[in-house]
Amino acid sequence: MSATLPNLDTLSNEKVNAVKLIGEREKYYSNPIFKNRVSLDFSLLDQKEEVFDKLFQHVINQAEKAQDNILIEFINKKLALKFFNELNEQHDLVDYKGENKRKILLITGDDNSIDRNHIIKCVKNEKNITLVATQVIEAGVDIDMDIGYKDISMLDSEEQFLGRINRSCKNKKGGKVYFFNLYDASRIYKNDVRKEKHLNLMQENIRDILNDKNFSAFYDCVLDELNRNAEKHNDLNFYKFIEENIDKLNFKKVEDRMKLIDERYEYTVYLSRDINLNDEKNTVLHGDEIWQKYIEILKNNKINYAEKKIKLSEITSKLNYFIYKVNSNDFAYNDRIGDIYFIEDGEKYFVSGKFDRENFNRGIGDFI
Repeated sequence: MSATLPNLDTLSNEKVNAVKLIGEREKYYSNPIFKNRVSLDFSLLDQKEEVFDKLFQHVINQAEKAQDNILIEFINKKLALKFFNELNEQHDLVDYKGENKRKILLITGDDNSIDRNHIIKCVKNEKNITLVATQVIEAGVDIDMDIGYKDISMLDSEEQFLGRINRSCKNKKGGKVYFFNLYDASRIYKNDVRKEKHLNLMQENIRDILNDKNFSAFYDCVLDELNRNAEKHNDLNFYKFIEENIDKLNFKKVEDRMKLIDERYEYTVYLSRDINLNDEKNTVLHGDEIWQKYIEILKNNKINYAEKKIKLSEITSKLNYFIYKVNSNDFAYNDRIGDIYFIEDGEKYFVSGKFDRENFNRGIGDFI
């Protein structure tokens, strides 16, 4: 269960016997190893103008002090890419005492599994890294950074982010996280009350809640807000919703109201290009050759089933270097096997080695 979830009995108007999985919550939440593992700094939230530039300079200054690994999370992918590109342009400013050039990395939802695993491996095994990221870093990514920067959104997300800083408690000095306010979270979380300004880190009481790990107090505020919305004389009125939709079995309206996540169908594209693995053998993978080898194995009916599965497994491990997910199939392609669309000259859709989704969407017309 997530550390930020409220007690389930608060979700009911009646007395229920909800079981608390942690009997002595404060014993764990107040322990210095958990509570004081990361110190929080809200000073950047006071910046009202030129936030991007001031954030950039703050990160540069931190990078020059030590070889700490730094994580910067944006809630807008364009801003993440812009920050990453500007850091790369001014990489000479982020040396540490003239030694070991700082490595600048970027991780977003546009990375394929190979790229993502490579980045995570670098962060785990090396120092002097600055990792720019989107919210993909919040859940299911096991990394341990020294210093963090985060664009504020919802309190649950802020706590998830803190879990990526000094995660192992190996840094005896403790980790540090700076929060900034650059992109309006309401543009992303349109229907979620948790993004409201009186419930985010711009408010002193919400900062105290995050410092004290008192998430039950936060959800008391959230539930109060939901209850107020439910009683308003508009489409959010819960009793009106029951009368007009639930009682009349309007299943479509009920489905829309109860939907938590918008489902998006994704398409698999194979962007052919040459990739240098930068290994000891200086191996270069040629996308066209690997695709043809994949087709040959699929069409080869002269080998037995076991051998074919082994060969497919071997070639698939190389195939994954070229595979990406896109949200639309409104593009031309040169070949197709199953649900994989092969596109020649995939290099044109990469900037600084990263897949540029917007560039891909703009370039669709190049094939037509």
